[in-house]
Formats: sequence, C-alpha cells, structure tokens
Amino acid sequence: MTTRMTTRLYKVVKWIVSRALRVYFSHIEIEGEQNIPKDKPFLLVPNHQNAFLDALILGGLGPRPLHFLTRQDVFTKKTTPWLTKLNMLPVYRIRDGFGSLEKNQAVFKACHRVLQDGGAVMIFPEGTHTAHHYLAPLTKGAARLVLEAQAEQDEEILIVPCGINFFAHRTPRTRLTLVYGSTFSAKDFLPAYQQNEQSGLKALKDEMAKRMKECLIIPEPSDDYEVKVKKVLNLHNQGLSFKKLRDLACRDYRNSDAQFIKIIPSDWHKRAVWLASVPNWGPYFVLKKVLEKFEDRVFWGSMKFVTMLVIMPLWWLIGFFIGLLLFGFWEGAVLVFLSVLGLFARAELTKSVTTSDF
Repeated sequence: MTTRMTTRLYKVVKWIVSRALRVYFSHIEIEGEQNIPKDKPFLLVPNHQNAFLDALILGGLGPRPLHFLTRQDVFTKKTTPWLTKLNMLPVYRIRDGFGSLEKNQAVFKACHRVLQDGGAVMIFPEGTHTAHHYLAPLTKGAARLVLEAQAEQDEEILIVPCGINFFAHRTPRTRLTLVYGSTFSAKDFLPAYQQNEQSGLKALKDEMAKRMKECLIIPEPSDDYEVKVKKVLNLHNQGLSFKKLRDLACRDYRNSDAQFIKIIPSDWHKRAVWLASVPNWGPYFVLKKVLEKFEDRVFWGSMKFVTMLVIMPLWWLIGFFIGLLLFGFWEGAVLVFLSVLGLFARAELTKSVTTSDF
C-alpha cells in the first residue's frame, strides 16, 4: 500500500472525525497548539480517560498526522489492513501474555523509523485508561521508546505532554479542553539513560508525569477529589478558561460546606426526554444494546460518539428516503430536521439533570 493512499485515507478520516467532534462536544478549547513542532520528530504523551475516543480527539484535532500505538487486541485479520492505513501500530501489554511483550521490539523499531523520518508518534504512557480526571502512574514504555529512538539518531526528538480534559466522560454536548504543554528534548536524558538504564528511564518518566499534570485541570487525586470534581467540572463553569478552572481545582475543598444533591428528573422532564428521543429511537435502541455489552463504562463515551458518527447519519438517510418516497422531498427533509433537532434537544435535557460525573 502506497504512502499516498495511506495519507489520503488518513486525511479523509481526520476531516470527518474533526467535524463530528465539534458536534459531539458543545465547546472545544485547544491550548498550546503552538507547542507542537512543525518540522521536527516528536512523541506525543497524553493522559487516557475515554477509551478510543481519546485517540480520535488527538488525531482529529491535532495539526500534524500521528502514528498511534494501539492495543493489539483490536488488530484482527479483517481490521489490520485498515488500521495500518490509519497509522496504527499494535502494542502488547502484560495482560496479553508475558511472552508477547517481545513483539513490542518490532513495533518500537517501526516507531523509530517514523521518528527518523521526522514524523510523530503518540503513546498513552499510563498504559491503561481510567475513569478519573487525574493522571494515573506512568509506565516506562513511552520513556523507553523515545530514548531508544534518540540513541539511534542525531536529530533531537521532542516530547510533547498533553492533557485531555473532559467535563464529562460519558455525556455528549459537554466541554472538552485539550492542552498541549511545553516541549522538552529526549536528548537531555540520553546520557543518564546510557549510564544507567533504569535511573535514566525513571528520570524521563518523572519529567513526563510532571509536565502532563500541568496540562490537566485536576492533576492528582486528593482527599477532596470527589467534591473538587463537582465544584469545578460542572455546567456553570463551562465558560471559564483552562487557567481559571485549574486555579479552582487547586483550592482545598475538604472543609467545604457545599451540598451536592442529585437532581431527580420531574415527570414533565422525563416526558420531554422521551419525546426528544422518538425521532431517533432506532439509533438509541442500538446504542442501548451495545452499551449493555460493555461492563467497563470507560468505553461508553466512545461508543456514543461512534453511534453519532456512523448510525445517526444512516438513520437520517433512511428517514429522508422514506419521506421522499411516501410524500415528497420537503417532507423527507422535515423528517431529517426533526431527527437532528431531537438529537440536540435530548442531549441538552439529559445533561441538565446529571451529576458531576454525567
């Protein structure tokens, strides 16, 4: 498969995803985009809170093409050709079998070639996704990858820390804040790595964690974490800047006398949600069945986005043709309009009565 064909497919998917994201989220704020190198190789190290939606966000909204290290279990005989065209590379974890970790060497070599060619690689250094807003402990994989690559080339490889900040992990039409932190060079850590591998890896891993936390609204767990989430990441604060939100999150809420009461939907509200759901009952039914198969709720936000991206347009297209065949063009257009209106109305009604975790 030629590079041109791969690049064309990547660009098409990126264009579709970027526009779908701006529908799925009510507001997207991007900070520090100027920190992404324009013509140098770099490793992007973001936090990981929302399954594969995180990768779609970074690929769809980022200014440069990325090569993604992706969990190997999504690579099957049917999916591998397509995932490869989208710059995805399989990464093996301990849960995949200790012996399978040796296969990562070939994957890392592929990443080295990307970086030697001046490209960009993205890896989630936490090693897993979490449902928390703060940064989980990092593994050594990202540090090892970039230092091994740096040892093989003279041009410095930059490291770009990144924070994906959700106001709600599972609810559409809420705010997303994407923050790119200040870059630093892997070359600065190479001497320590060559002198003592483990201490060099630890030094770089600690620096990554420090800079990634600077990109998060709530960087670390605390005794008042649950209260902090409700005080800071609520609907009333969605218009505040990243800096202001981070300042709010730095406060101590352990002695806060604020009371947080879960809002119980009234009967009229339930009827309104039901009415807004009717024009899109098919996609909502499919989504409900899909979500029932995922015990890990971290996948729910991703599946909702995929439903909006794939199933909703198909449903609207079917509705348009039914209206066209039975009545006429304008009647079909009205059916689509009512479905789109119902989608946004239901999202606004639903998020207005949810708790801070949405």
